[in-house]
Amino acid sequence: MLSLRADQETMNFLSDVNKTMKFVESVSNILDHYQLDGFDLDYECPAYNQKNDFVRMLSFLRSEFNRKRSSNKTYALSVALSPIISIVSSSYNVAKISAFVDWVNLMTYDFHSPNTFPYTEHNSPLFANKLDRLYFKYFNINFAVTYFVKLGLRKKQIMVGIPFYGYKYFLVNKNFHDLYALSNGTQITIIYRDICRNFLNRYGTKKVFDIESKVPYAYNDLEWITYDDWESITIKAQWIVDNDLGGSMTFAINYDDYQSKCPQSIRNGKRQPFPLQTILYQVLN
Repeated sequence: MLSLRADQETMNFLSDVNKTMKFVESVSNILDHYQLDGFDLDYECPAYNQKNDFVRMLSFLRSEFNRKRSSNKTYALSVALSPIISIVSSSYNVAKISAFVDWVNLMTYDFHSPNTFPYTEHNSPLFANKLDRLYFKYFNINFAVTYFVKLGLRKKQIMVGIPFYGYKYFLVNKNFHDLYALSNGTQITIIYRDICRNFLNRYGTKKVFDIESKVPYAYNDLEWITYDDWESITIKAQWIVDNDLGGSMTFAINYDDYQSKCPQSIRNGKRQPFPLQTILYQVLN
């Protein structure tokens, strides 16, 4: 598929019908020329005044793709959407989006990060923790999926975002290392294969699995990491199956332990390359 990452500046043509039609024509021509399977648009935050224009563009794309069916060409159409309530309410008409796309890649990660909120929390919790208060209780996969279904998205259209990365926090006091421990606000993104190779195996590292949110975290001295692992992804995948959702979206497959160098990548005595993607595929199928 052709995937386009866009922002308000690059999509400022949406208010112009002719320019929007030209954009749709360009997308269609590229798909034809390279014999691709469809188009995925990662435009996460349309401006409020683009809300209807965004839907109109999707309707034009759907009409164009339907027209191509007469030539025995079938193109998929998908979008990546944020799960954050404030963005959803200002940027999306979910019911209308649902009418035109095949699926939605729901970006159920980055719920928390050190530079936006300097207290330790999970990157991609499945459920809320009892410590979550106010709007933080909405920052989890379960709430996001339920919310989008309530707004009109069909369950089978939902691809749950699974992150193969996490965030490193730097604690202010190493003796306070539970959820909502104060950090200095410095943010470092850390991918799974670096977490499992370099952090989890370091002397003194302690791993904790949050049985309420169904995700792990680990800490060593002043370093604190939120991430997903084999166990949490197994649970998330089974939750996707149990709730009859469309599937999952990985961000990103190259963050996995593709060379199976981590001790955690050994399963049944054998090294398993891409261990996270493998277990995700196995459970979903």
